[in-house]
Amino acid sequence: MSAITTPGKSQRSTPVNPPPGKPAVGNASTITVGQSNVTAKSGALPSNASPNAIAAQGLQDQASQLRSMMKTRSRASVIAVTSGKGGVGKSNIAVNLAVTFASAGKDVVLLDADLGLANADVLCNLDLPFNLSHVISRKKEVREVLYKAPGGFRLLGGASGLARMADLTEFDRQRVVDSLAELESTADIILIDTGAGISPNVLSFTRAADDVLVVTTPEPTALTDAYAMVKV
Repeated sequence: MSAITTPGKSQRSTPVNPPPGKPAVGNASTITVGQSNVTAKSGALPSNASPNAIAAQGLQDQASQLRSMMKTRSRASVIAVTSGKGGVGKSNIAVNLAVTFASAGKDVVLLDADLGLANADVLCNLDLPFNLSHVISRKKEVREVLYKAPGGFRLLGGASGLARMADLTEFDRQRVVDSLAELESTADIILIDTGAGISPNVLSFTRAADDVLVVTTPEPTALTDAYAMVKV
């Protein structure tokens, strides 16, 4: 059996015709996904099976193995909602997106990452005893500060009025980003309501997201700042 290998892609082996005089008793197919090698043996084929039949059986075995591996749950989709200028309705859109996704049957977590000036809890009319600042200070775990919000989603509130939250160190920012990994296996969608502007706090969340939604209004200053955010 010889294998044709392409780095970074699933690899399929190419069967080799058996030597003259030796019957072909099935064929072994190897596929590679990431670092995992899976070998699937085809069912017993007649000794006079054609090379095309052997290859077809090998592809069926590979497809069966892939379907089995695809049954594992994939990680959550992460969407960051941001803006260049404040006051354009970013948090309102983030909260309403969370409600809309939840009403569609999705398990949604909204992270209020407007560090220092968080207000998603105000929009949801919630009084949160614990928030993101307690996670950063290692007083609480992420799962302990998730609260059910109106609309059926879970809210991880940010801190409001804490100057140190508005200027986190690189270590603290990374801890917040790493905490998202704890949520990826328990949610379908993670929405991040970032702060406005292009501060390191904001950029760390937009870079961690799969998709970034930039919110603006027709106001010239809002459009200019939105364009600056897109460029960065």
